[in-house]
Amino acid sequence: MSQSSNKSALAVVLVVVLALPVFLSIPVWKQNTYLELMRNQAKLKGELALLKDSLSVLDKQITELQSLQRMEALAPKFGLSFNKNPIKVMEIPTTGARP
Repeated sequence: MSQSSNKSALAVVLVVVLALPVFLSIPVWKQNTYLELMRNQAKLKGELALLKDSLSVLDKQITELQSLQRMEALAPKFGLSFNKNPIKVMEIPTTGARP
């Protein structure tokens, strides 16, 4: 009877000795996980700020490109400017016959 109680006491002590480090390490693990998540969040917030900045720059560029003054300034570059004399695009026959 004494040996079985010694074995059961030894089993309990063994379980406690093995379980105690696990229970004591849980708060450290949770804190490390929390800190890693906070670092990732800070990094993502920085990336989000950079993306918002680049988006606002692109929006400004689009607005500038869509403005009428900008289009008028680009027209001569592509040969679309106004001329003093009209340019004939199509010759209209002056004879009486129409097709």
